[in-house]
Amino acid sequence: MTSNPFNITEAQRLDSSKMDDFLRCPRYYFYRHVCGFRHAGQNKDLIFGTCWHLAKEALLQGKTIDEAMDLFLAEWRKHYTEDTDLEMFPKNPGNARTALEQYERQFQHDKHRAVTLRIPGVDGSITSKIATEIYGTVSIGHDLWNDTNANLMFKIDSICEDHSGKKYFVDHKTGSMNSSAYQMAYPLSIQMLTYYHVLCCIYGYENTSGGIVDLTLFKKGGNENLRLTIQRTKDMLNEWLYTARHIHQQVTVNLTMLRNEVSGQQNTPMDCFHKNSRGCTAYNRFCSYGPLCMSWSNPVAEIQKGKIPTDFVIEYWNPMEQKKDSSITLSI
Repeated sequence: MTSNPFNITEAQRLDSSKMDDFLRCPRYYFYRHVCGFRHAGQNKDLIFGTCWHLAKEALLQGKTIDEAMDLFLAEWRKHYTEDTDLEMFPKNPGNARTALEQYERQFQHDKHRAVTLRIPGVDGSITSKIATEIYGTVSIGHDLWNDTNANLMFKIDSICEDHSGKKYFVDHKTGSMNSSAYQMAYPLSIQMLTYYHVLCCIYGYENTSGGIVDLTLFKKGGNENLRLTIQRTKDMLNEWLYTARHIHQQVTVNLTMLRNEVSGQQNTPMDCFHKNSRGCTAYNRFCSYGPLCMSWSNPVAEIQKGKIPTDFVIEYWNPMEQKKDSSITLSI
């Protein structure tokens, strides 16, 4: 074990998911994004969501359901064999195809129209691409603590155009329960308002109509396809911008304190990335880092001694690493 096994550089690269993790519990953020601890094993919901994104992206690019399912299956079979499909229901390939067919029928007269972006190449050439899978970084202003420009990474599923010519983002989501409380939280989420901010930076607020969460619920009693509208006023977006900068600064402050913790003596409880006990049961299950929180008063000291739990792997989250060759990359 090295004297400093903490990836502070990676932890400084923020996106909406990392911000949500910090708000959930700063200690959770420390374990997940500074230490890179991820519970070993496959996450079926995450894998299914990745496959579903590939299929929905294909439809937005004008491909058929058969072509979309080819992409879904190519990714799904990297993780699961055909003999496991039945036990995975309702989140399995067969029901994914059913849901795609239901979605196409339900919205056959109200299809999303993805815009075409003109992307300049390093050689001065211009390439036209359908606006799906858009990666990039966007400025949220100045971080006074660090005296640097504060940026957020993002990955937008698609940018589309409505009948009036205004642009909006589309975000594909999957779930298993129709929860009105959960759905009402989308217009306030850091993720959705990050996307809204990106579009305003590209097109201007007046030329942007907001966003749509394309939510598909996979249930044993039958699937549901919902479209949830995200719309905010200028004042609301400015409030989000202030909040995003504040969270960015708080992460920076904690990382600075961590550097001092690493270089000093660890004979006292850890004084950065505090615990939030209200985050221990997020998503109706006990946090995977809970046993560490109950055992270690100073994780920095324990980890520097080489104590890494055997049921974790080290894997850092960086959305930019998910890019494909066909993805679009922007810096705003």
